[in-house]
Amino acid sequence: EDDEDDEDGSDRDDNDSSQHEPQRYHWTERDHVIASAKIAPIWFISNYAYNASLRYTSITSSTVLVNTGSLFTFLFALLVKDEKFSIWKMLGVLVGMSGCIITGLHDA
Repeated sequence: EDDEDDEDGSDRDDNDSSQHEPQRYHWTERDHVIASAKIAPIWFISNYAYNASLRYTSITSSTVLVNTGSLFTFLFALLVKDEKFSIWKMLGVLVGMSGCIITGLHDA
């Protein structure tokens, strides 16, 4: 019998690092459709609200507000521990925010 066979009969090398990796789940077409059906109403409502807001403010101000979303997304991802903090990620968010601030100051 092969020396690498485990008690359950599987061929697995004990030094193989893949046994410690979480198994990845591949989405089926049905999974994509279900996720899309959940996200689509929120997406359409947010786009409608954005377009409606253009009646009451300038395009520049609206664009600045929308582009601050990266900061809130980053902070939320840190809060729910979906992202790990890194100086590079924070630097990227700050560069994006500086562009928003410069654009906002120009519009004021």
